[in-house]
Amino acid sequence: MSAAAGGDGVTDPVPHLEYEVSEGVATIRLNRPDRHNALSPERVVRLAEAWTDVRDNPDVRVALLEGAGYRSFCAGADLARLIPLFTRAREPDDEWDERLLADRSMMSTALLRGFELYKPVVVAITATPWPVAPRSCWAPTSGSPAPRPPSG
Repeated sequence: MSAAAGGDGVTDPVPHLEYEVSEGVATIRLNRPDRHNALSPERVVRLAEAWTDVRDNPDVRVALLEGAGYRSFCAGADLARLIPLFTRAREPDDEWDERLLADRSMMSTALLRGFELYKPVVVAITATPWPVAPRSCWAPTSGSPAPRPPSG
């Protein structure tokens, strides 16, 4: 697997997206839990390629999209990486930046905008809502006690 430069210019040996096909199921895993699975240039390129394979591969019957970690499924765009790249406020750092700039339609494909896909997509969201609000923000309603976060 290729390495990619992170937002700080340090090479990241872990791919931002994992894709595999097994027994008719294409599993797509957003793999940057430390960045809330935000869409980096690498993720956009890999996601566009994955959706294209899901569409074109006759062995794929269904796609499963999941996010690594439990803090968030996907925070959206990695604004520190994508906005400066698209506005040319920063030069491309790696092959992923170069590929995305060479074909900006990959962004639409990655987000399934205008991309025809006639196979079912199942999204497995495992992020827990508990860390989102501090305990002091939970208020009982209708006389019921405030929810408690899961232990562990």
